[in-house]
Amino acid sequence: MFMLTDLRPVTDPNSPSILEYFVWAWTTTLIIEEIRQIYSRPAKSLGNKLSDWFQDMWNKVDLLMYLLFIGSVILRLVLTGNDFLAARMCYTVTLAIFYLRFMHMFFVQKAMGPKIIMIKKMMTDLMFFLLIFVVFCLGYGVITQALLYPNTSVSVNLLKDVVYKPYFHIYGELFLEEYAGDVQGCSSNLTEIALDSSKPRCPDANWLAPILLAIYMVLTNVLLLNLLIAMFRYKIGMSIVLLF
Repeated sequence: MFMLTDLRPVTDPNSPSILEYFVWAWTTTLIIEEIRQIYSRPAKSLGNKLSDWFQDMWNKVDLLMYLLFIGSVILRLVLTGNDFLAARMCYTVTLAIFYLRFMHMFFVQKAMGPKIIMIKKMMTDLMFFLLIFVVFCLGYGVITQALLYPNTSVSVNLLKDVVYKPYFHIYGELFLEEYAGDVQGCSSNLTEIALDSSKPRCPDANWLAPILLAIYMVLTNVLLLNLLIAMFRYKIGMSIVLLF
Protein backbone atom coordinates (compact mmCIF):
# COMPACT_ATOMS: atom_id res chain seq x y z
CA MET A 1 0.00 0.00 0.00
CA PHE A 2 2.82 2.46 0.82
CA MET A 3 4.14 2.04 -2.74
CA LEU A 4 0.89 3.49 -4.07
CA THR A 5 0.39 6.30 -1.58
CA ASP A 6 3.51 7.08 0.46
CA LEU A 7 6.85 6.25 -1.19
CA ARG A 8 9.06 9.35 -1.20
CA PRO A 9 12.80 10.11 -0.78
CA VAL A 10 14.19 10.24 2.75
CA THR A 11 14.70 13.99 2.34
CA ASP A 12 10.91 14.45 2.47
CA PRO A 13 9.25 14.77 5.89
CA ASN A 14 7.80 11.60 7.49
CA SER A 15 9.64 9.34 5.06
CA PRO A 16 9.92 6.35 5.28
CA SER A 17 6.39 5.83 6.52
CA ILE A 18 5.34 3.63 9.46
CA LEU A 19 3.83 1.10 7.05
CA GLU A 20 7.11 0.84 5.16
CA TYR A 21 9.00 0.26 8.42
CA PHE A 22 6.53 -2.52 9.17
CA VAL A 23 7.19 -4.14 5.77
CA TRP A 24 10.93 -3.95 6.43
CA ALA A 25 10.50 -5.67 9.78
CA TRP A 26 8.20 -8.35 8.33
CA THR A 27 10.58 -9.11 5.46
CA THR A 28 13.49 -9.31 7.91
CA THR A 29 11.65 -12.05 9.81
CA LEU A 30 11.16 -13.92 6.52
CA ILE A 31 14.88 -13.68 5.76
CA ILE A 32 15.71 -14.97 9.26
CA GLU A 33 13.33 -17.89 8.66
CA GLU A 34 15.10 -18.74 5.40
CA ILE A 35 18.45 -18.71 7.23
CA ARG A 36 16.98 -21.05 9.86
CA GLN A 37 15.79 -23.41 7.13
CA ILE A 38 19.29 -23.51 5.65
CA TYR A 39 20.92 -24.39 8.98
CA SER A 40 18.24 -26.99 9.76
CA ARG A 41 19.16 -29.04 6.67
CA PRO A 42 20.49 -32.53 7.45
CA ALA A 43 23.74 -31.94 5.54
CA LYS A 44 26.81 -31.36 7.71
CA SER A 45 28.78 -28.64 5.92
CA LEU A 46 27.41 -25.19 5.17
CA GLY A 47 28.14 -25.60 1.49
CA ASN A 48 26.09 -28.80 1.31
CA LYS A 49 23.28 -27.13 3.26
CA LEU A 50 23.18 -24.28 0.78
CA SER A 51 23.32 -26.68 -2.15
CA ASP A 52 20.45 -28.71 -0.71
CA TRP A 53 18.41 -25.58 0.00
CA PHE A 54 19.04 -24.25 -3.50
CA GLN A 55 17.57 -27.36 -5.17
CA ASP A 56 14.04 -26.12 -4.55
CA MET A 57 12.79 -23.75 -7.27
CA TRP A 58 10.83 -21.67 -4.76
CA ASN A 59 13.98 -21.09 -2.72
CA LYS A 60 15.60 -19.63 -5.84
CA VAL A 61 12.62 -17.30 -6.17
CA ASP A 62 13.00 -16.37 -2.49
CA LEU A 63 16.69 -15.57 -2.95
CA LEU A 64 15.99 -13.29 -5.90
CA MET A 65 13.11 -11.66 -4.04
CA TYR A 66 15.15 -10.89 -0.91
CA LEU A 67 18.15 -9.63 -2.87
CA LEU A 68 15.89 -7.26 -4.81
CA PHE A 69 14.23 -6.15 -1.60
CA ILE A 70 17.57 -5.35 0.04
CA GLY A 71 18.63 -3.49 -3.10
CA SER A 72 15.35 -1.57 -3.10
CA VAL A 73 15.80 -0.47 0.51
CA ILE A 74 19.39 0.65 -0.16
CA LEU A 75 18.35 2.62 -3.23
CA ARG A 76 15.42 4.32 -1.48
CA LEU A 77 17.71 5.41 1.37
CA VAL A 78 20.42 6.73 -0.97
CA LEU A 79 18.67 8.20 -4.00
CA THR A 80 16.82 11.52 -4.10
CA GLY A 81 15.20 13.74 -6.69
CA ASN A 82 14.74 12.30 -10.17
CA ASP A 83 17.10 9.42 -9.35
CA PHE A 84 14.54 8.12 -6.85
CA LEU A 85 12.64 6.61 -9.78
CA ALA A 86 15.18 3.76 -9.82
CA ALA A 87 14.27 2.88 -6.23
CA ARG A 88 10.57 2.93 -7.07
CA MET A 89 11.14 0.66 -10.08
CA CYS A 90 13.17 -1.78 -8.01
CA TYR A 91 10.43 -1.83 -5.36
CA THR A 92 7.78 -2.61 -7.98
CA VAL A 93 9.75 -5.55 -9.41
CA THR A 94 10.24 -6.88 -5.89
CA LEU A 95 6.52 -6.60 -5.20
CA ALA A 96 5.74 -8.50 -8.42
CA ILE A 97 7.96 -11.38 -7.27
CA PHE A 98 6.29 -11.29 -3.84
CA TYR A 99 2.92 -11.82 -5.53
CA LEU A 100 4.39 -14.58 -7.70
CA ARG A 101 5.65 -16.27 -4.55
CA PHE A 102 2.08 -16.56 -3.27
CA MET A 103 1.40 -19.17 -5.97
CA HIS A 104 3.25 -21.64 -3.78
CA MET A 105 0.23 -21.58 -1.46
CA PHE A 106 -1.95 -23.03 -4.25
CA PHE A 107 -0.06 -26.33 -4.19
CA VAL A 108 -2.08 -27.52 -1.21
CA GLN A 109 -5.39 -26.87 -3.01
CA LYS A 110 -6.73 -29.90 -4.87
CA ALA A 111 -7.99 -28.02 -7.91
CA MET A 112 -5.27 -25.36 -8.20
CA GLY A 113 -2.19 -27.44 -7.33
CA PRO A 114 -2.08 -29.51 -10.55
CA LYS A 115 -2.57 -26.39 -12.65
CA ILE A 116 0.44 -24.71 -11.04
CA ILE A 117 2.51 -27.79 -11.86
CA MET A 118 1.29 -27.61 -15.47
CA ILE A 119 2.28 -23.94 -15.68
CA LYS A 120 5.75 -24.81 -14.38
CA LYS A 121 6.20 -27.51 -17.03
CA MET A 122 4.88 -25.29 -19.81
CA MET A 123 7.50 -22.66 -18.97
CA THR A 124 10.13 -24.96 -20.49
CA ASP A 125 8.23 -25.04 -23.79
CA LEU A 126 7.81 -21.26 -23.61
CA MET A 127 11.57 -20.80 -23.34
CA PHE A 128 12.15 -22.87 -26.48
CA PHE A 129 9.48 -20.83 -28.27
CA LEU A 130 11.13 -17.56 -27.22
CA LEU A 131 14.51 -18.73 -28.51
CA ILE A 132 12.99 -19.49 -31.91
CA PHE A 133 11.04 -16.23 -31.86
CA VAL A 134 14.18 -14.20 -31.12
CA VAL A 135 15.72 -15.49 -34.36
CA PHE A 136 12.67 -14.38 -36.39
CA CYS A 137 12.34 -11.11 -34.45
CA LEU A 138 15.95 -9.97 -34.85
CA GLY A 139 16.17 -11.07 -38.47
CA TYR A 140 13.00 -9.25 -39.48
CA GLY A 141 13.72 -6.26 -37.24
CA VAL A 142 17.16 -5.61 -38.71
CA ILE A 143 15.89 -5.91 -42.29
CA THR A 144 12.91 -3.61 -41.67
CA GLN A 145 14.98 -1.00 -39.85
CA ALA A 146 17.52 -0.97 -42.67
CA LEU A 147 14.76 -0.47 -45.26
CA LEU A 148 12.67 2.14 -43.43
CA TYR A 149 15.41 4.08 -41.62
CA PRO A 150 18.71 3.63 -43.48
CA ASN A 151 21.97 5.04 -42.12
CA THR A 152 20.67 5.45 -38.56
CA SER A 153 23.19 6.62 -35.98
CA VAL A 154 24.43 3.96 -33.56
CA SER A 155 22.65 4.29 -30.20
CA VAL A 156 20.66 2.37 -27.61
CA ASN A 157 17.46 3.51 -29.34
CA LEU A 158 18.58 1.68 -32.48
CA LEU A 159 18.47 -1.67 -30.67
CA LYS A 160 15.08 -0.75 -29.23
CA ASP A 161 13.73 0.09 -32.68
CA VAL A 162 14.99 -3.20 -34.09
CA VAL A 163 13.10 -5.23 -31.46
CA TYR A 164 10.12 -2.98 -30.68
CA LYS A 165 8.04 -3.27 -33.85
CA PRO A 166 8.59 -7.01 -34.54
CA TYR A 167 7.64 -7.84 -30.95
CA PHE A 168 4.38 -5.88 -30.96
CA HIS A 169 3.47 -7.18 -34.41
CA ILE A 170 2.48 -10.50 -32.83
CA TYR A 171 -0.13 -8.62 -30.73
CA GLY A 172 -1.67 -6.96 -33.80
CA GLU A 173 0.10 -3.59 -33.68
CA LEU A 174 1.31 -3.30 -37.30
CA PHE A 175 2.55 0.34 -37.54
CA LEU A 176 1.20 0.50 -41.12
CA GLU A 177 1.70 4.28 -41.32
CA GLU A 178 5.45 3.75 -41.05
CA TYR A 179 5.48 1.16 -43.81
CA ALA A 180 3.55 3.60 -45.99
CA GLY A 181 5.99 6.41 -45.12
CA ASP A 182 3.13 8.52 -43.75
CA VAL A 183 4.07 9.60 -40.21
CA GLN A 184 2.59 12.88 -38.98
CA GLY A 185 4.96 15.58 -37.72
CA CYS A 186 8.14 13.82 -38.86
CA SER A 187 11.18 15.25 -40.63
CA SER A 188 13.67 13.91 -43.18
CA ASN A 189 16.28 16.51 -42.24
CA LEU A 190 18.82 14.69 -40.07
CA THR A 191 20.31 17.98 -38.84
CA GLU A 192 16.88 19.17 -37.66
CA ILE A 193 16.28 15.86 -35.90
CA ALA A 194 19.68 16.10 -34.17
CA LEU A 195 18.76 19.55 -32.83
CA ASP A 196 15.21 18.55 -31.81
CA SER A 197 15.16 14.99 -30.42
CA SER A 198 11.36 15.14 -29.97
CA LYS A 199 10.80 15.24 -33.74
CA PRO A 200 10.60 11.73 -35.26
CA ARG A 201 12.42 10.80 -38.44
CA CYS A 202 10.31 10.14 -41.54
CA PRO A 203 10.53 6.53 -42.74
CA ASP A 204 11.49 5.76 -46.33
CA ALA A 205 8.57 4.17 -48.20
CA ASN A 206 9.78 0.84 -49.59
CA TRP A 207 7.68 -1.70 -51.50
CA LEU A 208 9.61 -4.62 -50.01
CA ALA A 209 8.82 -3.77 -46.37
CA PRO A 210 5.05 -4.59 -46.51
CA ILE A 211 5.82 -7.90 -48.24
CA LEU A 212 8.27 -8.83 -45.50
CA LEU A 213 5.66 -7.82 -42.92
CA ALA A 214 3.12 -10.20 -44.47
CA ILE A 215 5.62 -13.08 -44.49
CA TYR A 216 6.68 -12.33 -40.90
CA MET A 217 3.06 -12.27 -39.67
CA VAL A 218 2.38 -15.67 -41.28
CA LEU A 219 5.48 -17.21 -39.74
CA THR A 220 4.96 -15.82 -36.25
CA ASN A 221 1.20 -15.39 -35.71
CA VAL A 222 0.17 -18.48 -37.66
CA LEU A 223 3.07 -20.92 -37.50
CA LEU A 224 4.94 -20.19 -34.29
CA LEU A 225 1.96 -19.34 -32.08
CA ASN A 226 0.05 -22.42 -33.20
CA LEU A 227 3.17 -24.48 -32.59
CA LEU A 228 3.31 -23.11 -29.06
CA ILE A 229 -0.38 -23.89 -28.49
CA ALA A 230 0.17 -27.45 -29.74
CA MET A 231 3.15 -27.86 -27.39
CA PHE A 232 1.07 -26.59 -24.48
CA ARG A 233 -1.80 -28.97 -25.32
CA TYR A 234 0.59 -31.91 -25.42
CA LYS A 235 2.25 -30.88 -22.14
CA ILE A 236 -1.12 -30.45 -20.41
CA GLY A 237 -2.26 -33.85 -21.66
CA MET A 238 0.89 -35.55 -20.40
CA SER A 239 0.61 -33.75 -17.04
CA ILE A 240 -3.01 -34.91 -16.60
CA VAL A 241 -1.99 -38.51 -17.32
CA LEU A 242 0.87 -38.39 -14.81
CA LEU A 243 -1.11 -36.59 -12.10
CA PHE A 244 -4.31 -38.60 -12.31
